[in-house]
Amino acid sequence: MHTHLDKGHAWERSPNPDGTFASAIEAVGADAQKNWNADDVYRRMEFGIKCSYAHGTKAIRTHIDAAGEQGTISLAVFQELRAKWGDRLILQAVSLVSLDYFLTPAGEKLADKIAEIGGIFGGFAYMNPDLDKQLDRVFTLAQERGLNLDFHTDENDDPESVTLQQIATLRLRSVTVYAINLQVKSSADTAVV
Repeated sequence: MHTHLDKGHAWERSPNPDGTFASAIEAVGADAQKNWNADDVYRRMEFGIKCSYAHGTKAIRTHIDAAGEQGTISLAVFQELRAKWGDRLILQAVSLVSLDYFLTPAGEKLADKIAEIGGIFGGFAYMNPDLDKQLDRVFTLAQERGLNLDFHTDENDDPESVTLQQIATLRLRSVTVYAINLQVKSSADTAVV
């Protein structure tokens, strides 16, 4: 099940005024600034887990806002809950930050943290002039740490937004480069692959 447990169960105090994605992001951001301490995040995340478990869910992949101090808080809460609930269901954490975050030293530290907790490396992609550079960095950080990737892409109403296509193109380009490299390897070297 794909979730955002850190964002759940806040509607009563921070409703989305018009039901749009943009307003949801704005409402969640304001709520996070005001309310998201460790106790609040723990209470809401665990309630989501309890509800899911009561309805038969066996695995939850949750995308967690992972930038800065809020990320530190939310990832620590996730680790507590995974330890508590690990005998009943599988919990996976995916980092959720803008891909430009990974061009900073904080982004590299986040990659290390995700590797440390056995999480999945992720973020949201949006059209911008540095997208290829951001994606190259994300793939490099993930490969260096043996991390799987999970992206949020094209979450808007813009038909010109093609971040999914750019991710696929980059991935294919890296596979193609690797395959070309295999052509010059000895048969003993390629047998390992």
